[in-house]
Amino acid sequence: MRRVAFALLACSACSGGATAGSAGFPAEPLTVLTSDGGKLHLELRTAPDQPPTVGLDSVELIVTEPTSGAAVDGLGIQMTPWMVNMGHGTSTVPSVQAKGGGRYVITNVSLFMAGEWQLRMQFSGALMDTSEPTFDVQ
Repeated sequence: MRRVAFALLACSACSGGATAGSAGFPAEPLTVLTSDGGKLHLELRTAPDQPPTVGLDSVELIVTEPTSGAAVDGLGIQMTPWMVNMGHGTSTVPSVQAKGGGRYVITNVSLFMAGEWQLRMQFSGALMDTSEPTFDVQ
């Protein structure tokens, strides 16, 4: 399990050469991480607020190859928002759109109450991997 520490991420993102945010998403990522199997480098941003707040949110993922930094396109991404302390997800299914250049936008991400949330992601296609960034929603 990965737990996002917002103050530390703000500093680490500044030194990491982050991709400028796209329309509606901030320039600096909320978190930068490597997928669980080490196959993907992920930058994660949220909108309309970062860090995310209670309600319907959107997530932008910039996905690159960890060693070369090349954009990874053509992935299938399944995301399940999961409330860790309550042991349940949501009935709302997020919608994933591939935008090209390793950019994926996930909308309809329902974080319906305050607390600790995990975005359980499964990647499929040319490679298989998972990631579960965890953060607090206010």
